[in-house]
Amino acid sequence: MARLNTSFYKARTEAPLTQVESAVSYYIFKNSPCEDYNELIKNDGRHFIKRAFSDYRQSVLRWYPFKKDSSVLEIGADFGAVTGALCDACGYVAYVEGSLFKAQLVSERYCSRENLCVYAGKIEDIKFEKKFDYIVCLEALGNLSSPLDLVRTLRSLLADDGILLLGASNRYGAQFFAGKKDSFSCVPFDGLDNIRSQSNLECRFDRADMESLFKKAGFRFWKFYYPTPDHFFPRALYSDQGLPETNVNERLLTLHEDMSAFVCDDKSLLVAAARNGAFPFLANDFLVELSDMENVFSKAKSMTLNGGYRARGKAFATIINGDGTVQKKALYTQGKEYAARLCNIAETLSKRGLLILPMRLDGDSVLMDFVKAPTVQNYLRSALDLPDAKERFLRIFEVLWNDIMRSSDLSDSCALDTNGLDVGPLLTMAYLEMVTINSFWLDGKIMYFDQELARENWPAKYVLYRSVNFVYGGISDVDSVLARDELLGMYEISAEMAELFNKWESILSEVENPYQNACKTDLSADTVLANRLKLAGGGA
Repeated sequence: MARLNTSFYKARTEAPLTQVESAVSYYIFKNSPCEDYNELIKNDGRHFIKRAFSDYRQSVLRWYPFKKDSSVLEIGADFGAVTGALCDACGYVAYVEGSLFKAQLVSERYCSRENLCVYAGKIEDIKFEKKFDYIVCLEALGNLSSPLDLVRTLRSLLADDGILLLGASNRYGAQFFAGKKDSFSCVPFDGLDNIRSQSNLECRFDRADMESLFKKAGFRFWKFYYPTPDHFFPRALYSDQGLPETNVNERLLTLHEDMSAFVCDDKSLLVAAARNGAFPFLANDFLVELSDMENVFSKAKSMTLNGGYRARGKAFATIINGDGTVQKKALYTQGKEYAARLCNIAETLSKRGLLILPMRLDGDSVLMDFVKAPTVQNYLRSALDLPDAKERFLRIFEVLWNDIMRSSDLSDSCALDTNGLDVGPLLTMAYLEMVTINSFWLDGKIMYFDQELARENWPAKYVLYRSVNFVYGGISDVDSVLARDELLGMYEISAEMAELFNKWESILSEVENPYQNACKTDLSADTVLANRLKLAGGGA
């Protein structure tokens, strides 16, 4: 079981428990030794509960290629929110927490872990027997008056080829420009300039600040990642070697604790930043690898993450590496069987004559080659302003439809209630990911990848309709090129059929992404407008 080491703790009178500490401790002590809280917190709307227990938090590090038998030191953050991921990946984990009560909570939360030792006390007071291969510090930097002292201390605890994984909020993150309140002063726009309402502000850094800090601490090498939308609830990670394109909005479900001061949509700012080459400046958070050794960092350029909203058996990171490979890595041990299934589906579709990105199984991961071609979605987006845009759109959907019909034999029955509607040809096996965002446009053909979802005896038109939804929901001004109703009419998808398909899509999304809405808030145009009017003195 996890060990609790209090020998370095200097007894002091600790402050009374906060509301947050009381609520978190209730979850831990009531459910220990549980480590999967997804169902337990699904309907709990409190932001701090999501931060402490959601699988989104673990996703920010579960993709990382830790050496199997390595040692890692973690500086406390949100009651051990990512500690389980470290215990799974590494041979030994030391967790340091300044509060005795919080140290006890983390020890209880991970009581079944044999490779975890929780230290109560200040990092500078603890005497470790040897140095660490990795140190993880995702939040502590923002709560200190002297971040430089901490970074220097952590560097002194690293092995010669060790890596520090450091997280911090970007002073100029889109969320702060949009109106997110400072977590200490509760004042919007604090920290964007030198005019501050209070001295006890959240400590945030821009990239230049971070690099200056690293140099002063003595580090020689570093690599920046940009968790998106942030490192609490990441859906993607980008780096300077793999910055997002205009489709970044496909990964921008956000969870805001307080939207009362937002005067614009922070997601729109990030989309504009990606389009204008300014994403690193407006990224909400940083995750940085630091080391005194060169060439020890991850090969990852960018990745997408579904570990927060999928069940653990289907939770993966899709990582684009700098060596020209793509790795679809299971984030939990339960995903190994699903990884094998992905390879089997790819082989089946290839035998049906479809162009499929080859996949090969490697342990709990699926390996693929990087394809230098636009996704079909991005190809359509780039074709909008071309004189033959409509013809290109029609050609894409013609190829899609023909491929969908080739993907399976026909069936005599439908697995779903059609309400008496004729929904067209039925497929013995419908591959629901044969859509524009899961395929490349390559020399006039469509190459498919990540064909995860398959259902027996489903309508072929439903598969095509999913692409219609992605195109018209994800690309602006498509109707000016090809009206949605015109396209649907070409494939005899009536309004009644579309309504039925939308109902099925909602059910499918709930089954496949059971926790997506648990960590999402919608910032409506009405809220933004009302906040602007308040700012202008024209609202209540």
